[in-house]
Amino acid sequence: MFLDRSQGGGSIRDGSVEIMVHRRILNICGGWFQEALNQTAYGKGLVVRGKHLLIIETPNNSAMVHRTIAQQLYMQPISTFSLINLSYADYSTNYRQTWSALVDTMPRNLHLLTLDQLAAKQYLIRVEHYFELNEDAIYSQPI
Repeated sequence: MFLDRSQGGGSIRDGSVEIMVHRRILNICGGWFQEALNQTAYGKGLVVRGKHLLIIETPNNSAMVHRTIAQQLYMQPISTFSLINLSYADYSTNYRQTWSALVDTMPRNLHLLTLDQLAAKQYLIRVEHYFELNEDAIYSQPI
């Protein structure tokens, strides 16, 4: 399960899953919680809307599926737009729109961590191997 905030969950009966998103405990009832938890915004109980993805996979394939889907969900590009006073033809003539330093795709177990421009023709590129040792038979191998 991929999350963007603290949540809790469990399965009380076979075939069911309960996910608790809103954390609001007003009555302590002598339990392990020592103070009320009341997440609010603008004087009202906090309401969170999101997307839950539950992916069920075999153990020998789960690391590869989990890592690659997490990268796709959390590291996807963000489209931004700006108003300019140029036609598309003028813009594409004056500005580079695509660029790649790669002649091939990166292996699945490598992740482009940062790409920073330090000077006009100088870049700092950091990549990471994001599979742990023995996590996957293929993708945990050194590269």
